[in-house]
Amino acid sequence: AAGVKARENPLSADVGGTLSELARIAAFWNAAAQRVQTFEAGLGDAPISVYGAGFYGSFIASSLNRPDRIICFVDQNPYLQGKQMNGKSVVAPHALPSTVDAMLVGLNPAHARSIIESIPELAARPLRYFYL
Repeated sequence: AAGVKARENPLSADVGGTLSELARIAAFWNAAAQRVQTFEAGLGDAPISVYGAGFYGSFIASSLNRPDRIICFVDQNPYLQGKQMNGKSVVAPHALPSTVDAMLVGLNPAHARSIIESIPELAARPLRYFYL
């Protein structure tokens, strides 16, 4: 009809911004995977655990060159304890085997350090920690 102005698709206006944001997110996760592998390489053959039996813990486990080194996953959630993740047991912090020397922390990076520091069973252990 005459006088009707074609509207720009509101979705197409945001494509550039969306692509930039997706590239930023992809770069973050790629760099995080590289940091996991760098930390892993510095551990020699030390047995490791992953704190967190959710998204972040899964990401860490999938980023390892040798995920078979994982002794267990550690989580405070009683509904996850006693379950399996990637064929490994999910245990409470107090049940972390004494053979574990290093822990890769799979928690939201904004809160991970304070959460780990608040767990007495972990604070008492001389573990090497990795944080995303």
